[in-house]
Amino acid sequence: MAVLRVLLGLSSATDQDIIDLCLAVLDGEKGLYAHPEIYADPPVTAVIFQADFDAFTKAIGAMAQGGEQATAARDAARNKVVSDLRLLAYYVQSTVQSKNLGQAELLLSGFEAVSTNR
Repeated sequence: MAVLRVLLGLSSATDQDIIDLCLAVLDGEKGLYAHPEIYADPPVTAVIFQADFDAFTKAIGAMAQGGEQATAARDAARNKVVSDLRLLAYYVQSTVQSKNLGQAELLLSGFEAVSTNR
């Protein structure tokens, strides 16, 4: 069986890409937090991740008024969400590998898998 890895690519992601990934992870039916039987102890709780995500989307909304402070606030909120996503992605990857789970279980987390095709 090929080693499964989580696809990230967050450094080049747009704000919308990050929002979409956050929504997938937070999805109440299919996201990471909807499967405690697989992902029992994530390093970022759902409450904290939701709060960080809300701060990010609020900061994006404040960008409409423009200004250096709004840009700095958006960047700080984005960095926090990206940090959360990286922690969660590594957690998902290590959980899938340590429990010898498959791609279906990885995809339940809301993250995408790196292609194993060469």
